[in-house]
Amino acid sequence: MGRAAHGLGRLPEALRYFEISVEMVEAERRKLTDPDLRTSYFSTKENYYGHYIDALDGSPTSPSPPGDMPLAHWKPAERVKPGP
Repeated sequence: MGRAAHGLGRLPEALRYFEISVEMVEAERRKLTDPDLRTSYFSTKENYYGHYIDALDGSPTSPSPPGDMPLAHWKPAERVKPGP
């Protein structure tokens, strides 16, 4: 829902959906006492944080691939490159 709202330019609505998602992930993660399980669980939920951060900084929800590269060939990992 958050991604759809963000894509439609409804930023306040998108942010609220993302906040709820992150709150739910954190509530479940807090229940895990084993540090390895917490890390493993978090690694499966990172995208929730990524969408939230994108909405907070105003990034587009679906960045375009460079040049004339077909979208299908552009991997998600290439969409977000770490900064310098």
